[in-house]
This record gives sequence, C-alpha cells and structure tokens, in this order.
Amino acid sequence: MVNGLPKMMSLIIMSALLLGAASVACACAPQIQKGTEKGAPVVKGDALVLVRLPDEVRASSERNVLFAALCGEIAKSVGAEVVYVSPIYEDSLSGTAHFKSSLETAEIIERLKKDKRVIGVSPNHIIRISSPAKVR
Repeated sequence: MVNGLPKMMSLIIMSALLLGAASVACACAPQIQKGTEKGAPVVKGDALVLVRLPDEVRASSERNVLFAALCGEIAKSVGAEVVYVSPIYEDSLSGTAHFKSSLETAEIIERLKKDKRVIGVSPNHIIRISSPAKVR
C-alpha cells in the first residue's frame, strides 16, 4: 500500500495525473508554422553559416578580423550581409556566422551551398521555450 491506497490504484491515479499534465503541456505549446523545413518557423532571409577557416586565417593574430572579412566577402557574393560572427581561436577549423538577406531563406541557402568556403548552412529557426516554472 502506498499512502493508504492499493498499489494498482496509486498507479492509475499517477498515470491519470501524468496524462493530464502532458495534455496541458501540449495545449500550451506554440503552433508550428506551416510550410517550414523541419516544422519550426524560420526568420525570413536569415541563414546560419558554418565557414571553413583557411590556414592563414587561423595562424594570424588578427584571426577574428580576417574571419569577419571572409564572412563579409561570402555574404556579399550571395546578396547578404553579416549580422554576427563567432570568435575564432588558433585551433578552430571553422567558424559560424549569421547572415541576413532580402532574399527568401531557401534562395540564400541554395546560393551559400554553392560556395566552397561554406561547410554547411541552415535557416535561422525560431525556438521558443515555455515560461519558467516556480521553484519553491
């Protein structure tokens, strides 16, 4: 017996409570925007880009400035602008950048995939988290 109830009754009550909590969580979850890759909505014209670092950039003490310039060249070649670049370290083989364009997201991604300096590219997905729970 658990808290004065038979084990089976306790399991049924616990299951019902968990099912109810899951239902509430699903009902409160944001709706997925239709027509987006992987189901999550994306920021129009934004792309997150993984860029291969040339050896001369990695070896330079000015690697962050050189990486920003490299990202600027790549962005300009596809009709975009750089919003953010990650810091680069001596042992970095790649860096990330956030590009913004007036083009559709799919178009900017297709253009970036053709650049040999780009390792990978993805849309900038909008991720939401639920409000924090109260902790006592």
